This record gives sequence, structure tokens and C-alpha cells, in this order.
Amino acid sequence: DITVRGARNLRRAVEEVGSKALLIFLYASEDERRGRVRKRQPDLSEEGIEALLRTEPSPWDPERYKDFDLRIENPDGQFQKVTAFVERMVGHFRR
Repeated sequence: DITVRGARNLRRAVEEVGSKALLIFLYASEDERRGRVRKRQPDLSEEGIEALLRTEPSPWDPERYKDFDLRIENPDGQFQKVTAFVERMVGHFRR
């Protein structure tokens, strides 16, 4: 995984050498993120889950990611569909 700050730094570095970078932010709803934490850490209390969501590196807030080229929801069970969409968008970017 690359953090949001790391992605921005990479874009800046790529552009400094005269190339282009496509920034994509994949996100899930808060309910889905909560469910994913429960699956990964079933012994974690509700308070622990809430604390983790509050301190996660990339909470979803559309205003924070306006500089990203694509902001794509990544709902549970849609990995194939999301991946195919990202591949198409990368293909358009490379043209």
C-alpha cells in the first residue's frame, strides 16, 4: 500500500522529471470498512474498531482527495468489477 502523502510525493517526483502520473484513490464506505476490520480482527471491541477507523491513514473524505485523478468506490464483493474499471482508466491515461 502507498499512503496518500506517498502518492502525492511520487506524483511530484514523476512530474519533476517530465512524466505524468495518474493518482487513483480506492475507498470503501465507513460501514464496509468497519465490517472489514471485524473480519480481520474478530476479537477487537466496538470501541477498538471505532478508534482504528478514526486513526486509519486514509479516511474517506472527498474534499481531501480532489487532487487525485480518480476516486473509486471499492465495495465488498466487487473486486473484479473495480479492477476491470481501473485497468480501463489506466489504459485511457496511457494513450
